[in-house]
Parts: sequence; C-alpha cells; structure tokens
Amino acid sequence: MNARSINQVADLLNVTPNEVMDASGLTLGELEHHAELDGYDPSQYRQIAVLTDSDLQVITDRLNSLADLYCAVCGTYVVSVNPPAPPVPVHCTKCRNVHH
Repeated sequence: MNARSINQVADLLNVTPNEVMDASGLTLGELEHHAELDGYDPSQYRQIAVLTDSDLQVITDRLNSLADLYCAVCGTYVVSVNPPAPPVPVHCTKCRNVHH
C-alpha cells in the first residue's frame, strides 16, 4: 500500500493541508492518533503517511465538486462548499460588518 501524508497530498493537488483534511473526512483526533501509533508527536499529524490511493481519489473528487461562493455585494471570494450551494446570498466579513 502506497500511503501519503496530508502535506504530500496538499502539495500534489495544489491545495492547503486544511482542505485535504476536510475532504478526507478524517478528524484531527484520528490523525493525531495515527501519529502517536507511528511513534511521532501528535502535532506532527500532517507528516504521517495515512492517505491511500483510494483516499486520494475520494479527496480529489470532493475537491473538484466544490462550489465557490462570492460576496453578493463586492464579489470577493468567500468560501468553497459542497453542492448544493446555500439558497441565500453570501457576504464577506467586510461587507457583513458595514452598518447602514
């Protein structure tokens, strides 16, 4: 089995480690536990090879299916979500904090 770390998959897919973690479905506790089992400090969880080729495919599919949401006022990118996108307008922090 060829396993990869969170950091390796992030580099491979050109995304952030947090995006890989979110798409993987693994919890922080699970990743920290894997680190401990491999003899590492739990804080080194991003460096432990725990993601298989099938995990990589699932992560890729999930990341490719994300919908980008932009601020309804200024057009700034706000967040990416799994479809379907919410049926309400999204606002960035700057526009949300403007008092009319």
